Amino acid sequence: MNEEKKIKKLEFRIFDLEKNVDLLNQKVIQLTETLSFHHNEPKISKKTALDIDNLLNIEEACDILNLSKSKLMEWVQSDLIKAELIGNIPYFNKEELKQVHRKIMISED
Repeated sequence: MNEEKKIKKLEFRIFDLEKNVDLLNQKVIQLTETLSFHHNEPKISKKTALDIDNLLNIEEACDILNLSKSKLMEWVQSDLIKAELIGNIPYFNKEELKQVHRKIMISED
């Protein structure tokens, strides 16, 4: 009889442990999903969010604006045009250059 009580106690403890293991597994799954969600969130800054297909090098920018390289870089330094540096090379947003070109054309009229 004493052995039967021990067996029942052990079965109850095993049952309780299995229930706790299930709860822990659920918590681990929740944490894993939460961490993977936060880990996979894109952390995009302006410098990493460049649209490479829309970038022009300095020669192409000069052609659009009909400017010399030195004049274009003067405009960049005076914040008339924004240049994105990739390494030490300036690149220009094509859409922004088109807007600047329109402004130039309007102001000349």
